[in-house]
Formats: sequence, C-alpha cells, structure tokens
Amino acid sequence: MYQKKPGYNLLELFLFGLLLLMVFFTIFAVFTRYVLNQSLDWTEELARFLYIWITFLGALIVLAKNKHIAIETFLDALPKKVSSLLRKINVVLMIGFTLSMIIGGWQVSKMAMFQVAPGTGIRLGYVYAVIPLSGVLMLLYLVFKGFSRDYD
Repeated sequence: MYQKKPGYNLLELFLFGLLLLMVFFTIFAVFTRYVLNQSLDWTEELARFLYIWITFLGALIVLAKNKHIAIETFLDALPKKVSSLLRKINVVLMIGFTLSMIIGGWQVSKMAMFQVAPGTGIRLGYVYAVIPLSGVLMLLYLVFKGFSRDYD
C-alpha cells in the first residue's frame, strides 16, 4: 500500500508546478495566436518539453503508488507463494527495463546535446535527460522498495 512520503510530496509539488507552467504557456500561445494574431513558436515547444518531463517523472509516482496498468486477476487466482514469486520476477523485469532506460536515455541525451530546438534554443539533450534521470529514480525505488511492497 502506498504511503505518502515527504519526497513524493516534493516531487508531486514540482510536477504540479511544471503542469501549471505548461498550461500557462499553452493558454498564452492560444491568446497570442488568436487575439494578437501573432504566433509564438517557443510557447508550443516549451509546453511540449514540459509535457515530456511531466510524463517521465510522473511515472515514478505511478510506480511508487503501484498504479501502473496491470491485470492482476490471474495473479490473484494463484496460490500466495506462486503469486509472490511472480511479482518478484516482475520487479526484476522492471529493474531490467529501468537499466535500459538509463543506458539508452543517456546515449540519446549525449547525441541530442548537439541539437538545438529552433523556437527556444534549448539543447535537446537537456530535454531527453529526463529519460535516464527518471530511470535512475525508478531503479532506486525498485531496488530499495520493490521487493518489499505489500500487494495485499
């Protein structure tokens, strides 16, 4: 069962701030386009980059709350020991996935460091850096909490 921790509250607050910024930039883009008849490319681009960060960092909260998509009918029908073993195998598979996120995300971030977004001038490597960052955070969670989660 998920229990609120100060770190998650901080991450949720940070993501809420990013969401507010994204909504602000989107509304500002619509206002400038339709009211002022002036299109600003950087607002749409920045909102898209914020969306990427919100998605990847939000995945950590979903993981911690055990709210990711799962079909547990089969696991619930199995004996408790078998179900527990399969859930631990699932954690091992998730650790493998987060390792691939870290390695692949790091490689993509390094390659994209030479690309600059046209509207904002932000290096795309900074945008893609959220992939290995979220992978590291998920890996830490899985290593320290994944095997001891209460599934009942």
